[in-house]
Amino acid sequence: MTNISLEHTATFGTLDQIAAGESEILDELPPGGTAVLPRDDSYYEFLKSRVGSGRTALNFGFSPDANVSASRVSLWPGPVSFRLTHRDGSAGGRVIEERDCVLPVPGRFNVANACAAAALCLALGTSLERIAAGLAEYRPPAMRFEVLTLKNNAVLVNDSYNANPGSMRSSLESFVDAFPNRRLGAVLGDMLELGEISRREHQLLGKYLAGLPFEKILLHGPQSRFTYEGAKSHFAGEKSISYCPDRETLMREAEHLVQPGNAVLFKASRGVRLEEIVERLTEKFGAGLRV
Repeated sequence: MTNISLEHTATFGTLDQIAAGESEILDELPPGGTAVLPRDDSYYEFLKSRVGSGRTALNFGFSPDANVSASRVSLWPGPVSFRLTHRDGSAGGRVIEERDCVLPVPGRFNVANACAAAALCLALGTSLERIAAGLAEYRPPAMRFEVLTLKNNAVLVNDSYNANPGSMRSSLESFVDAFPNRRLGAVLGDMLELGEISRREHQLLGKYLAGLPFEKILLHGPQSRFTYEGAKSHFAGEKSISYCPDRETLMREAEHLVQPGNAVLFKASRGVRLEEIVERLTEKFGAGLRV
């Protein structure tokens, strides 16, 4: 399990209910099995309590108390690098082995994901040496923080596979960390299936955006009107935010963002189909290097 966050709340309800629902998978863990759990998550103790007797809980994260942890994290300049440490379950965590790792995809959240994958592999008996070699060869699937450099030296980051309040913030923060030497822009769409909390969460996102170093943000989708409401009074000076009511307006405004030296993040729920905008921009400006 990687984390517990607000997602599909229209179906699953509150965060406590989401945690309860997702933890049901632990009921199916057979005797002798291992659960891989997020040590830094606020629901870690709850998840750990759901691991039955005769089973093992192996945790991961940035905490030095984690069985599998990342430290000495370097996000810039790339590639991302970190020290991967494997500790036993004793008090204080005796270090079993450490290995310096390189990860060819940006983002602090990807370092956390690498720790989760490493913990799973260790539970299956894979050596830390082989794990580090595998991480160095990792390539993300399409629309999962997929980095594309265009021929005009603009960078597009296509993270449009899905979005919820937690993943939206993680993506935005990781994007800012990954491109400190570029002018930053974002094209953001609705976070779907949030039910009755949708308006509030989109407004909160708008306020959150005001504290990030983006020069220009474009918003699209019915729920993103609330993001605009939450953000517009907080944007001033050279920073700007716009709501695009239709696809053609969005495309036209996005073309202005794709300038040499800029980096642009695309993030929304799957139903918004922002990848179509990325594809059209790639066709117009010419694809360069895909990471």
